[in-house]
Amino acid sequence: MFIFGAARGGSGAASLLGLDSNYVAGTGGDAVCGRLVPNANLTLNNIYYNISSYTGTAANVNDINWEVRIGTATAPGTTAPDLVASGTHNPASATGWINISGLSVALTGGTIYWIIIGDADGGADFATVLFSHTVGVNDDPQTAGFSFASGSTTAGFTTNPTMLSRRANLLLVFSNGESIGSPFVASAAPSSTTNRRGLYLPDGFVASLKVLGWDSMNSSGNFSGVELFKGAAGPGDAADASGTALTYDTTGGIRGARLSAIKTLDANTAYRFVFTYSSATTQPRKAQIGTGADAALRAQMFGGGYYAEANGTTNWSNDDIDAWPMMAITLVDMVAAAGGGPLVGGRLVG
Repeated sequence: MFIFGAARGGSGAASLLGLDSNYVAGTGGDAVCGRLVPNANLTLNNIYYNISSYTGTAANVNDINWEVRIGTATAPGTTAPDLVASGTHNPASATGWINISGLSVALTGGTIYWIIIGDADGGADFATVLFSHTVGVNDDPQTAGFSFASGSTTAGFTTNPTMLSRRANLLLVFSNGESIGSPFVASAAPSSTTNRRGLYLPDGFVASLKVLGWDSMNSSGNFSGVELFKGAAGPGDAADASGTALTYDTTGGIRGARLSAIKTLDANTAYRFVFTYSSATTQPRKAQIGTGADAALRAQMFGGGYYAEANGTTNWSNDDIDAWPMMAITLVDMVAAAGGGPLVGGRLVG
């Protein structure tokens, strides 16, 4: 099996909606939404949404509306009893991730909720909101949206919203420290170099795993192999494991490599899974959090991990803590251990 696979290997595509039509639930207007069914009782403290741009005068867009509604699996309810909580928020002309903080909204496990962002006085001055992106991690298009599906309406939910099979580009943070949502808003290529690049997992895995190798979501003729560095080892140190048996896509492009022998990883141990290159390339690409990145958004990257990149053979000073490598690791098996537990030592809901 593989883990950490990106939903798209290329630049991906953003789903955007201009909030230029006055939103009133049950009447009309533009809004973006995310559908959530919490598995337990939770208290919602923060809603993050993402503004990509403004039209007109940004300072006049000073009262973005947020709502939490109950509903069915296909649409939020639009009557007064369906409204759980609501308010307005001033984005202060900022773009990127915007944090609506200081909330205390009680959610009941097993109930269908809709988190909604709109603007009741849209018009000539309005924000354009990013609500979904094809770039994601472990986002199989057929299952990603089940946990926190993304959608939009241009009719105030008088008809069912248009739903996408991708996780919403909204982030919800709860009082117990859990969170859910997709933090990635773009994909970019790093500088073309021969620096080792890949994934750093500072927390490792909570269980011991057997690893075979890893692959980029995009091919490159310049991949030459893979290396595994354990703990604080630098790019000039001996790798803990390596391999040069290359893997290929359906057109013969090189995607990555396999280790020379299956490697058993230690539990709760930091590792870097990196590629080596025969000459300069720009793979693997980065899935990016973008403007407004903070600890809550970074926590959506599995195991506290992020994009690893060496500075030659000196150190890992080119690491990017606000990005994730578009690659996948191939596992052979889990190692039996007392106590069990999830695969990834993360902090996530969904």
